[in-house]
Amino acid sequence: MNLRAITVTTLALLMLAQPLAAQVNSWGELSPEQQQVLAPMAGHWEGLRPGQRQRLVEAANQWPEMDEQQRSRLMARMERFAQMPPEERGRLRERARHYETLSPEAREAVRERWQRFESLPPEEQQRLRREWQERMQSGHEGRRGQRRGEGL
Repeated sequence: MNLRAITVTTLALLMLAQPLAAQVNSWGELSPEQQQVLAPMAGHWEGLRPGQRQRLVEAANQWPEMDEQQRSRLMARMERFAQMPPEERGRLRERARHYETLSPEAREAVRERWQRFESLPPEEQQRLRREWQERMQSGHEGRRGQRRGEGL
């Protein structure tokens, strides 16, 4: 597994992992450094579940050790989330909840598919994203979508 795949998987799992014991309850509890890193999420902080907040705090704590590519990826993800319409954020949260219910084998299959996607050329990734967005807008999630009750 290459470093990029490990990094992407780690960040994805940070967003989806089970909540940890220590939880951050409010934006004001964050250090100034954490607030700076997590600034794109400030307007959405109160709407996040405690586990999501904790995972973001952990990512902010890892910020000093991240290379520039990892930092850029994290910032881009937070900015995309912050700019999503509320309905789309809700769908994303629902998919995250669904992911949490998957068996370890199904989660591994999701991670493998994500790694295959990440290994595609950027143009192919864009094409697949456009197709996925079109399916989402038309109310269809594809052959493996949640609407059909199948695993991801």
